[in-house]
Amino acid sequence: QFVSLDALGMSQGYVFGAIGPVMLSSVISCVCFNEIRGRRNLLGFGLALALQVAGVVMLAVGSGASAGGEAEVGSGMEE
Repeated sequence: QFVSLDALGMSQGYVFGAIGPVMLSSVISCVCFNEIRGRRNLLGFGLALALQVAGVVMLAVGSGASAGGEAEVGSGMEE
């Protein structure tokens, strides 16, 4: 996790280090151990997983918008 923090910055590295293992273990438990059964439950799991992936991607894209990993905020009153 510390390598990802150095390479990506705090905002991206922490999210990947915290959410990534949870998503991976969820997929493994679903695929290998068949812990989630039923079409409706699998659909709900897939939707939740897709929302997690979308959130991580949006954070990664948004954090990478500027050099420091923090978004630049303008006053909107530039001349």
